[in-house]
Amino acid sequence: MDQHLVAELEPLINVLPGRAALLVKQVGADVLFTHNADEPFSSASLIKLPLLWEYGCQIASGQLDPRRACIVPLEAIVGGRGIIHLLAEQPRLRCQDMAALMIVVSDNSAANLLIDALGGLRELDASMKRRGFEQSRLRRYLGDESARQRGQDNVMTAADVALVLERIALGEGLPPDVTDHLLSLLMGQQLCAKLPANLPLNTTIAHKTGELPGIEHDAGILYHGPAATIVVVMTSDLDSNVAGRELCRQVGRIVYDWVDIHREQRQHRHSTATT
Repeated sequence: MDQHLVAELEPLINVLPGRAALLVKQVGADVLFTHNADEPFSSASLIKLPLLWEYGCQIASGQLDPRRACIVPLEAIVGGRGIIHLLAEQPRLRCQDMAALMIVVSDNSAANLLIDALGGLRELDASMKRRGFEQSRLRRYLGDESARQRGQDNVMTAADVALVLERIALGEGLPPDVTDHLLSLLMGQQLCAKLPANLPLNTTIAHKTGELPGIEHDAGILYHGPAATIVVVMTSDLDSNVAGRELCRQVGRIVYDWVDIHREQRQHRHSTATT
């Protein structure tokens, strides 16, 4: 692991009033920092990342037409994050609209509609395993708190979250237009009070948040410097959600500054080598 990141990040984890999992790596390169990355956490809305990947894979294989549309049934509308449940009339949505709402404003109703369009809970849970997300489980629809109380929760590890993000960043097995589509949704994220909060304006980060009582997550691809950097922060058992949000903010800034330092070092080595 990178010793500078270890020195900066471990003290933050040690004082957090709750559990944390962190993973930092450059896309296509080695892991720079990891902590509890293989421990399953309640995923909250981070489960929407493997749904986004499945959506992209099914478009690429011809299984799904992103322009296919349906009227949103009343029974599919749930509360929580998003806007569909606030609309006065039932909208007609295309699959690409569902994906956009699911990611950009974390709409739970849109996520549930997309789950059904992609094959349903059981099929998608099995597909996550086939696609290599070994510790991830899709056991319930978003917003189904009764299922969550019964122990049927969606779970992911920081390692699986990072794997999804790296595949999206690399466009692994996807046509360029599909890769660009997925990244544009993550870059359009409207919930920016965590990882991006302490970053300079106009910093590009493609990310997805998640939160429930006692849980704060944020995970994304930071585009700064010569290499894209994946940052995953997951927390649970928090005394206060404020502490989890603050951890995400601090981690985002620390990683940004680390990239800056290494970019300057590379530039210095290059200029020295050419003089």
